[in-house]
Amino acid sequence: MDDLQRLIAVEEIKKLKSRYFRALDKKDWDAFAANFTEDIIFDFTESDSGEDVDKLVHHVYRVEGAIQAAEWARDALGDAVTSHHGHMPDIDIVDEESATGIWSLNDQIWFPDGIEFRYSKLEGYGHYEEKYKKVNGVWKVSMAKFVRHHAVWTVRPN
Repeated sequence: MDDLQRLIAVEEIKKLKSRYFRALDKKDWDAFAANFTEDIIFDFTESDSGEDVDKLVHHVYRVEGAIQAAEWARDALGDAVTSHHGHMPDIDIVDEESATGIWSLNDQIWFPDGIEFRYSKLEGYGHYEEKYKKVNGVWKVSMAKFVRHHAVWTVRPN
C-alpha cells in the first residue's frame, strides 16, 4: 500500500468507529452488528469497572459473534441512555485487509429508574484495543477489547 491508500484506510476505520458508536447510542442493534465481522470477539476481561459490574454485564465478559455482541449490548444497555466516545485513534494498517487500533475511551451510561441496580450513572475511562478486517471491500471490527481503567459510579438517590 502506498501512503495515500494507508491514509484512506485510516479514515475509513475512523468512520467505522463513528458508525459503531452512533448505532450503539441510538440502540440500532442491526446497524451495530453490521460494523463487525461474523466472528468478532468482544472482550471485557481486563476492564476494572468497580463493584456491581456483574449486574450490568450479566456475568459475561467475553462474547463471540456479531449477532451475539449486539444481543449482549442490547440486554446490558438497551434501557439505558448512553454516550460513547473514542478519542486519539492510533491506527496501524498492517496490510490491505487488516489493521489494528487503540482509542482512548470515555463512556457514560445513565440507568433508568425501576431497574434493580443501585446506580443511576456510570462514567468510564480507559482504552479500546481493536483489530479490523476488510470484508468485501468494507472495514469491520474483528476484535474489540475494552480496558476500563477507572469507573465513577453515581449511587441512585433514595
